[in-house]
Amino acid sequence: MAVVAVATGRGATLTFSGLTMDLLEISIDFNRGEIESTTLATAAGGGKTYIPEDLYDATISGRVQFDHSDDYVALMAGAEATATIDWDNSDTGGTVSISAFMTQFSASSGDGTSIMEASFSMRCTGDATYTAGA
Repeated sequence: MAVVAVATGRGATLTFSGLTMDLLEISIDFNRGEIESTTLATAAGGGKTYIPEDLYDATISGRVQFDHSDDYVALMAGAEATATIDWDNSDTGGTVSISAFMTQFSASSGDGTSIMEASFSMRCTGDATYTAGA
């Protein structure tokens, strides 16, 4: 049985449009649809058959510590740029890079007893590239 490496995500970073965000949570979701390929020759009572669609789509979402001095308005209004997720910010962790643009950004003000936070979503466009760590 293969041993699977596990990680906590501590040290993960997202860099987008020159800004490295202080992450609280990050996810990248890849989705690929299916096409039914069942024909009339498929035996009655049998299972339908499917093939994968040719293309996938992806989104990035997460939560960050909100620094009101960073220009998040420019990120929201800006064109697509490269988004790079470094899973543990070290030489051993891998990175994923893909072009993306902001689709949602929501900041909340602090209440004096907690850190200001923001949530965001990005639509990815084009091919993702994975680079393994050392």
